[in-house]
Amino acid sequence: MSNWLVYALFAMLCVSVANILLKIFVRDHAQSIGQNALIGTAVLVLLAVAAAYYFFFREAGQDFAFAALAVLFFSALSFGLVFLALQTGKVALVMAVLSLGTVLLAIASIPVFGDSFTPKQALAIIFATISVLSLVL
Repeated sequence: MSNWLVYALFAMLCVSVANILLKIFVRDHAQSIGQNALIGTAVLVLLAVAAAYYFFFREAGQDFAFAALAVLFFSALSFGLVFLALQTGKVALVMAVLSLGTVLLAIASIPVFGDSFTPKQALAIIFATISVLSLVL
């Protein structure tokens, strides 16, 4: 097995555990936390990134800062949206919808990274999309 596959499998396990823990957290604390805490958390994360950039990464330039802020912005936004989705949605269905991000990434990787897929891989992407959509719709 290739190193990248081992890393990806362990990352998938870590993300799965994090999602299960998030669902437990949402179930037990959603009413007491509310949306203001999500906004406060996002602000704190952005402040931490700004401080890290200022103290450690200034030499890396503005491109680095923009990329880091964009990643953190979309990560914080997705965390908040998953938090809201898990308040009423079943964890398996919410996570199935999130897995469509893999399909989107695969499609975007063609023009962005110059990736290509064999007919077998393209068919697998189509079947994965159909299976998730049939599960949640």
